[in-house]
Amino acid sequence: MPVDSKQPDARNELRKNLSTLLKPKSLVCVGGSQALGCIKASRRSGFKGKIWVVNPKIRPVEGATSVASVFDIPTPPDAALIALSAEKTPKVVSDLAKIGTKGAVSIASGFAEVDEKGKKLQEEIKKVSGSMAFLGPNGMGMINFFDGIVMSPGPGDPKTLLSGVKGIKKCIESIPTLGICLGHQIIAHIYGGETFKLLFGHRGGNQPVKEINSGRVYPTSQNHGYAVSDKKFPPELEITHININDNTVSGLKHKEKPIISIQYHSEACPGPVDSEYIFDNFLELIKGKNEK
Repeated sequence: MPVDSKQPDARNELRKNLSTLLKPKSLVCVGGSQALGCIKASRRSGFKGKIWVVNPKIRPVEGATSVASVFDIPTPPDAALIALSAEKTPKVVSDLAKIGTKGAVSIASGFAEVDEKGKKLQEEIKKVSGSMAFLGPNGMGMINFFDGIVMSPGPGDPKTLLSGVKGIKKCIESIPTLGICLGHQIIAHIYGGETFKLLFGHRGGNQPVKEINSGRVYPTSQNHGYAVSDKKFPPELEITHININDNTVSGLKHKEKPIISIQYHSEACPGPVDSEYIFDNFLELIKGKNEK
């Protein structure tokens, strides 16, 4: 995104395009099977906008329209997902910029992180992207359809990651938030809770977790060495799930804010898919927030 920092109009255009990229009403996917995966994930997440896929060999799915070239798209798309090799990516970025695409995400690797050739390809993308908002390369990026935050899993002791909790708290209290594993632990800390190191940790794909409200027990996939303590539990939060094996806190929610979290991995494969309902609950929080 070669934007002159001294030009307010250029900065404003980039900012506007980034906002459009994060809230697109139309989407183009460029590539093969990964492009199809993007289409399916977008529809599953509730995206109802127009979708094109640039690949004449792919049979349209989920209401998407197949086209042979970027230039066959009748109107400039708000967002593009590029699932092509590093060598092919700059040309596609250039074509997308020419038709007025607002932003793009490139998931390809093989750029500056690899060698000089990849670095040159990455520099070429910067030159040809114009005022497009561009996320990547070498990353899934983010297209935000509903204004929600996911605090993701991660390794280690959550107490080493608390330097920015005041800013995080301010952010999550105004936007529907789902915490998973490490994210769950950090949410507990944000409200004054504590975590402790487990003797052996919770590992494997058959950890039993009980949803307190329904009384139902789910087999869950877990891989963590720390847990949220139920001692001096923050009054703003409510325990929603417990681990049947040792009664440790496996889920919580804020009593007033649209914040929920789980200690286990509900994102399914590999492992049990019984807890995918957590994502449905999260989407309902987001939809409810948007309707207000």
